[in-house]
Amino acid sequence: MRKIITSLLLALLTVSANAQFLFRISGADKQSAPSYMLGTIHLLPVSLLDSIPAYQEAEAQCRQLFIEYDVNDKQAMDSLMSKGANMMQMPEGKTILDLLSREQTEKLKECIKDGFFVSVEDSEIVARFNYQPVVFLLTLKMAPLTRVMVKYPELRPQGMILDKGCAQRAKERNMTMGNLDEFNPDSIKKAKEELLMQSLDMQADSLISFLNGYELYKKNFAEEVQNLVQAVRDWKAGDYEHFSSSEYWLEQTEMPLFRNRNEKWLPKMLAAMREAPTMFVFGAGHLVGPHGVIQLLRNAGCQVEQVR
Repeated sequence: MRKIITSLLLALLTVSANAQFLFRISGADKQSAPSYMLGTIHLLPVSLLDSIPAYQEAEAQCRQLFIEYDVNDKQAMDSLMSKGANMMQMPEGKTILDLLSREQTEKLKECIKDGFFVSVEDSEIVARFNYQPVVFLLTLKMAPLTRVMVKYPELRPQGMILDKGCAQRAKERNMTMGNLDEFNPDSIKKAKEELLMQSLDMQADSLISFLNGYELYKKNFAEEVQNLVQAVRDWKAGDYEHFSSSEYWLEQTEMPLFRNRNEKWLPKMLAAMREAPTMFVFGAGHLVGPHGVIQLLRNAGCQVEQVR
């Protein structure tokens, strides 16, 4: 969840024409031409690529594109969401209000109003009172993101997103496409089922605990935003050295989610580069630290340098 919030927040901030964390990779076994990787801020508009000459030049040299996963393949995602919709609902005739005391119910309504600027009497909100407690918990954790969007409406993403645009441009050029991650709808569905299979009382306890600490959560979230704003400034300036030395990002990259994915990506990247010059596009956080993609590539004998 934290990584999702981080990615979405980064997407809300503007960038300049010179913004790039673009790197050249050379020296892989039997590699005849350099490959490249672009560390992105997820969900930025694809139109940005037209104002980054270095990316266009690198893209023209590559014959393959590898991204985290194919965000253009919406069919599997839509099917997954459809199958999970019924799982999120309470048993017939019950609502979230049946699990909360009057005081807790008022706190829930206050948080909904504070986070999403909507009346809890709104018919659309009332219609969702039959959702399980975990749904309210996950939704309210996204509430501070709504505040950012309201405060900076001009920063909302518009048009096709960057990662999706990279994939579309590659397909238009008839480039070979590949995924660094293995997208498995069945495993995601299983994880969701396990989460929703918790007893309603357990889910309610987690929701109540979150409601009681809501103000502290907002405060911590605001502090996190400051780190994200600085990250975007670094990206705009192409200042990867400052970005990669941030204590915040170094801490993030020590999380198993980052480390495990990076380690799984490495053999795929090396194999792809041996086949043909390749462009890799993924979140900039994966570049950072002793377990980041840059260091893993260097450990494997590659030379990696930033394209200025």
